[in-house]
Amino acid sequence: MKCDQIFGGKVVVLGGDFRQILPVITEGGRVATVLASINSSVLWNSCKVLKLTENLRLRKASNNMDAGALAIFSKWLLDIEDGKINESNSGDVEIEIPDDLLINTSGNPIEAIVKEIYGERFAMRTDPKFFSERAILSPRNDDVDKINQFMLTKLPGEERRYISSDSIETSDTSGHDDMIYTQELLNSIQVSGLPSHVTLTSLK
Repeated sequence: MKCDQIFGGKVVVLGGDFRQILPVITEGGRVATVLASINSSVLWNSCKVLKLTENLRLRKASNNMDAGALAIFSKWLLDIEDGKINESNSGDVEIEIPDDLLINTSGNPIEAIVKEIYGERFAMRTDPKFFSERAILSPRNDDVDKINQFMLTKLPGEERRYISSDSIETSDTSGHDDMIYTQELLNSIQVSGLPSHVTLTSLK
């Protein structure tokens, strides 16, 4: 072990994609975010950047048509990430989404996306593989709750509601009555990684 070298002279492999989301700095602006990136670290000059050059998804394509479509889609994603789509000096970018990636509907958008991903008779399916190969992603927890609620209404069986514990131990308040939280406040708290106050399931 060489104490005068970074990491004691050991080789450390870091994996990541510089096109992905920047570090999240609480109440930090652009400067704080950039300074938190690894290429602003004192260790950066000691790093050697290696780039992946082979697209394994294209290599696993079942036929030439799939490979061609995947190649076009992959290039389009990389151009977006590299800022090559309709780039301008102002920094504003307008990205046109291809029609085959859009779900055009004038009705309920949640119903439309569920129908597109799972079909109209998903409630009758029992094959776990069918559901493991499909997912609806959303950046907002509110939208996730709405999608889950809609899909639950389509499942057969009796609805079961599970309620979380909504009281606080008075010994934790250290004798200050003004620190006792109301049930309404406790029930309204939604923290990432914890379930909501009310959880719904469907029992056949």
